[in-house]
Amino acid sequence: MEKDLEARTKRFALSVIRFSSSLPRTREGDVLARQLLRSATSIGANYREANRGVSRADFANKIGTVQKEAAETQYWLELLLDSELAGSGNAQELLILIPGLAADHSCWRLMIPRLAAEYTVVAVDNRGAGRTSDAGRFFSIEDMADDIVALAGLPNATASRTPDRASRGRTAWS
Repeated sequence: MEKDLEARTKRFALSVIRFSSSLPRTREGDVLARQLLRSATSIGANYREANRGVSRADFANKIGTVQKEAAETQYWLELLLDSELAGSGNAQELLILIPGLAADHSCWRLMIPRLAAEYTVVAVDNRGAGRTSDAGRFFSIEDMADDIVALAGLPNATASRTPDRASRGRTAWS
């Protein structure tokens, strides 16, 4: 379990690094990106350090820091979403791209640049595929659908713009 969480916090930090590089190069974008990068990358570093603590008190102290950094990261992400700095600028609508069950987000790589001109594009990996971790359990279609529904709850998301690769681009649900 501890190694799994270390790997997940590292993947999260790498995702934030990629995300922050897509933010606009404005004073506001730079400040928010820097704050987000600092807190998000600190989560995994502090968790790793907590696992190497010399005592239970040391572990508890460092885990407390992990919780504070996670809360701060959530705050910066909320600010980015609410300020509408995240996204491609002109894009008013979120487009969630779903790969087929045996594929990952890279199946959309040739389409994303064209779609990004009109939409804020999110190309996801289903559970257990691509950059996700396989937690060693079965993932149902319902589990994966719940993930997409959660994404569709983000600002500017519309369920009418959620194509999936398995249906060759037809709308997954409306």
